[in-house]
Amino acid sequence: MPCPDKKPVRSYLTAEEHDRVVQMAKRTNLSISQFIRHACLGFPVRSFEHQEFRLELLRIRSDED
Repeated sequence: MPCPDKKPVRSYLTAEEHDRVVQMAKRTNLSISQFIRHACLGFPVRSFEHQEFRLELLRIRSDED
């Protein structure tokens, strides 16, 4: 979906590289565009599994109180 205030960036990837980017975006629960933006601009990119693990730890800790 084009956005008037944003500019596209193009890059050429091999089929394997593209597949890897798609897989990593899925693991982080981000769109491909969001994943690439975060990775390229140096934002932390945590996997969705990591986020779920943190939430589970918080639930366990709250149950202990």
